[in-house]
Amino acid sequence: MEEVVFTHGVTLDKYIGDAPVRVGIGPHRLEFAVIGDTVIVASRLEQLARTIDSTIAAGGGLVAEVQHGGGGEALLEGFRERSSQEILGRSGVITVWAK
Repeated sequence: MEEVVFTHGVTLDKYIGDAPVRVGIGPHRLEFAVIGDTVIVASRLEQLARTIDSTIAAGGGLVAEVQHGGGGEALLEGFRERSSQEILGRSGVITVWAK
């Protein structure tokens, strides 16, 4: 598992075991320290990924940062824009991209 993770240049904090699992990922911002709103939105996106049968549900803000940073085409390959979603614990909606 770690070989696949590291080939994509990802930072891995920890994991237990090496059993195949189905996960949902909910990235929201390009930051290592996560607190407050960032944690809430990322958690809700992770839950949403499972609900919409996707591997990753990313917020529109993160997608915009990747697009404007240049070279993000490969990172965003396979993602498509979904409808805007209300996020529990937060006012307003966010645009969701899923893969």
